Amino acid sequence: MAISERTGHIAVCVDKYMLVWGGYQEGDDHPGLDHYLPPEELWVYRTDTKAWQCVTVSGTQLPHHQEALPLGTSGATANFLNGYVYVFGGHNVYGNTNCLLRLELECCGWEVLMGDPEALQPSPRDKLASWVTRTRFSLVDGTTKLLIFDTVTNTWSNPKCKGVVPVARAAHAAARVDNRVFVFGGRNLEQRLGDLYELNLSTLTWSKELQPIGNRPCGRSWHTLTKISGPRLFLYGGYTQDKKPLGDAWLFDVNLVQWTKLRRSMEHPRLWHTCCVTPDEDILVFGGCSTDILSLLSDIRHCNDILEFRLSPKSLLRLCLDAAFTHRAVCNEGWEVLPQHLQAILQARLEAWEQQREPANTLQPTGDHSNKGQTCAVS
Repeated sequence: MAISERTGHIAVCVDKYMLVWGGYQEGDDHPGLDHYLPPEELWVYRTDTKAWQCVTVSGTQLPHHQEALPLGTSGATANFLNGYVYVFGGHNVYGNTNCLLRLELECCGWEVLMGDPEALQPSPRDKLASWVTRTRFSLVDGTTKLLIFDTVTNTWSNPKCKGVVPVARAAHAAARVDNRVFVFGGRNLEQRLGDLYELNLSTLTWSKELQPIGNRPCGRSWHTLTKISGPRLFLYGGYTQDKKPLGDAWLFDVNLVQWTKLRRSMEHPRLWHTCCVTPDEDILVFGGCSTDILSLLSDIRHCNDILEFRLSPKSLLRLCLDAAFTHRAVCNEGWEVLPQHLQAILQARLEAWEQQREPANTLQPTGDHSNKGQTCAVS
């Protein structure tokens, strides 16, 4: 089963699973017109079997919450916190929204969280950045205003920050390392920014623009910035000032204040994609657009493949499972002596591979995306 191509979706990693919801793609019946992906579909990718599964979600009825199935949405932000996926904002058929959704994973049901109408409520917005701290998630919106939602009290706050507040921007990215949040890039009016700022969460103070040592990424929007192991951030893709999608990958060391471009950057441009990291340190870049998203003269190509990066060795168990699957022609008879849960992983991986197999080479993503739902690994 292959997930549909999409751009502007949300994705979070939960254990060995990547959950994907929403986004949009170009309509088959009306080329040039976009349509939102079905909101009742939650797609789940297992990193051990490399298989997709579509799960149907619905509205749920809980005390003090409204039962509803959300509209198809792009440009929202999502965070996994204490067993729930929180989704805020985005754009739907009615325009920007300030709707706050919560997905309960055990019953696969959506809730629309309705706060006190007399209390602070964010205005409708999309293409913002967010992060999690304990029982709260925080947003930096297009005005670089800090908004915090407390999941215990179900209330919003807007603390005033000190320091040099970054200029307003959209389609930027942010990531947290301990008590420090780093915000990079985005679009300010017609300018794609390449600046980097730090917000100290203990003092709520913005730094001046950071000046990294050596080379640094070009200005961009619609990119991702993701916390990985150690004091490091992983930057991938985006959209340049001259309207080109990017396929470069960078590491930022927050202690050294230094960017390093990965030599094995994949030449698979992506913008308005997602990137998340599993506990096993699988860095998963999914979906997005691979062409000039604003072009009126050329086709817009949305993606459904996974670009997988490894910046640390796999566990011995995963290496053994990979070897058993890769050399299945000579060793699959020995699968039956493995523990049942390992047999199940290999069998599910084989079934997923057979479903995705095409006459063309399935190991390398192609420009026309003729191979659906594939994975391409870089280590």
